[in-house]
Amino acid sequence: MGKHTGRSGCFNWSWGDGVSTTTVYCHNVCNHSAAIGIWWHEGTVDAMRSATVESGGKGHIGHAGSVKSIEG
Repeated sequence: MGKHTGRSGCFNWSWGDGVSTTTVYCHNVCNHSAAIGIWWHEGTVDAMRSATVESGGKGHIGHAGSVKSIEG
């Protein structure tokens, strides 16, 4: 299993490779609320899940499959 970290827009994010699900942890570093969108790939299906996080706030989004991309 590997650990992945990065930044997209207002968010620093990280996740570790999961077995059946993966959870992305995020921290909004901007001085305003912002939305983060995460594209997941599971089998032959891609799906997006998103969340709005307050300024300075932290959150997490979990889903089955693997992370395809993160947009912040």
